[in-house]
Amino acid sequence: MSYDSDYEPEELEFEDLVSATNNFSDEYLIAETSFAKFYKVPYSQLKKVVDSEEDDTEEDRFDVVIQRSMTGRPNLGPVKNELMFGCGHRNFVHILGYLVDDDEKHEAIVVTKYEVNGSLDKHLSDPTTLTWIRRLRICLGVARAMSFMHYGDDEVRVIHGNIKSSRILLDDKWEPKLFGFQYSIFCHPNQQLSLTNKYRGTIQYMDPAYEKSGGLSYKSDVFSFGVVLFEVLFGTKASIVNDDKWYFARLARLHYEEKRLDDMIDPVLRQQMDTQSLEIFAKTAYYCLNEQRAQRLNTHEVVKRLKEALDHQMEYENPVRFISIYLRDDDEKHEAIVVTKYEVNGSLDKHLSDPTTLTWIRRLRICLGVARAMSFMHYGDDEVRVIHGNIKSSRILLDDKWEPKLFGFQYSIFCHPNQQLSLTNKYRGTIQYMDPAYEKSGGLSYKSDVFSFGVVLFEVLFGTKASIVNDDKWYFARLARLHYEEKRLDDMIDPVLRQQMDTQSLEIFAKTAYYCLNEQRAQRLNTHEVVKRLKEALDHQMEYENPELQIEDESTVFIHPKIWD
Repeated sequence: MSYDSDYEPEELEFEDLVSATNNFSDEYLIAETSFAKFYKVPYSQLKKVVDSEEDDTEEDRFDVVIQRSMTGRPNLGPVKNELMFGCGHRNFVHILGYLVDDDEKHEAIVVTKYEVNGSLDKHLSDPTTLTWIRRLRICLGVARAMSFMHYGDDEVRVIHGNIKSSRILLDDKWEPKLFGFQYSIFCHPNQQLSLTNKYRGTIQYMDPAYEKSGGLSYKSDVFSFGVVLFEVLFGTKASIVNDDKWYFARLARLHYEEKRLDDMIDPVLRQQMDTQSLEIFAKTAYYCLNEQRAQRLNTHEVVKRLKEALDHQMEYENPVRFISIYLRDDDEKHEAIVVTKYEVNGSLDKHLSDPTTLTWIRRLRICLGVARAMSFMHYGDDEVRVIHGNIKSSRILLDDKWEPKLFGFQYSIFCHPNQQLSLTNKYRGTIQYMDPAYEKSGGLSYKSDVFSFGVVLFEVLFGTKASIVNDDKWYFARLARLHYEEKRLDDMIDPVLRQQMDTQSLEIFAKTAYYCLNEQRAQRLNTHEVVKRLKEALDHQMEYENPELQIEDESTVFIHPKIWD
């Protein structure tokens, strides 16, 4: 029994499950419902009894949940539903194994990966942990899973039937995992309505059109998801008041229509929001809650609108915009044309030696902007991420307001979010910015960009471009590290620039640059950490130049103790 993201569920033996749970002992029991009991055990413990000859690995260090039907002769439909849809999409809960209809025991059991951050409903009221951008990504992930259910298969499609925040699990990276397919309905692609004798979902999420039609449709899931979207926006679970099962939905629509959403949104969460992001999100949620099914959005439209809301928020949090690129491949001339905006202040490398025009605070803002752009490349998309591959000061343009614009993506590498290393036959970037680990590994990683950016940071600090001396391509990087370690940075910094600097701002900036240049990739900072530290350096400088200024604190980013002391 082994685990990876593409793992197919394994049919298990009842005796193995008994052994792994010590005969379903209460010491492993974590939850109980009217239809099942749930046990949590270490995956390695289950793996050991299933395949005693297979060694444990680092990847095996997680827990699993064993869901055991409580009925004597279980209804196998719900279990089969879970099996069919536990493997089809990255935003469905991951099923590792199962036992269906044992001839002797009449058991129905499903084994899933335990998601460490629990269910979405447990975090709704926490605007610090569940930030606005994190909420957007979670909602987009769930919407994609729903779109897959509704349109992803040409032969069979699914109405979930019980969409709610407690049916959305969150993994260690806050990636959403939809589960709870017990009441799901399988439909022919042309079937728009499925009649059912009894609504089995949670009542405050129920499609109001069900009472009139006696049936569920894809738009029933959309209504339920609209309730979830407003839960996410308001930071509270949907409730029933005075036996009104649609109290929360009516309340949400009313506040939207009367433009009083701010009355319901946590002020801490509201401060994080880009206005357009909020407007698009709220409008999407509102149209999901239309009482007329025909007037609701479909899940394709929901995905599109939530991606727009996320894009606006990412642009708001990462104000550096990449240069627009237009590619044209003419059938006759085979031309590729790139059209960019001309930035009046040229590239960063042209201004490095000028401490009057490129003041210390301006340098800090430029570096922070580039770091945010890199963080966006490395972590800003759930489906594809980018290694730039040629970060250097001449690839950073400066507009009329000295806002940085990163370009030069000719050698960039597109990666899957889980891909940490991309092998390449030839390094195409500029040699004095090259990650030294490339020569050993033959591949580039996100941390390769970090090394290159470390070189840029020292260029900015020393006011000079990186150079090669005696064929030593890392001469500048070694020189920078040496001066930092020997506490001789002032020997390299222009005195005019040095006089502008707050001491703490300089120390944080230099330490950040130094840890970017570590020859061991694992010991370098990631771009989230770089952003946080450069923001601190900028805050200290702003406070130094404007003592009355109050600096807003940003959300914390974990710094590995071995990297940052």
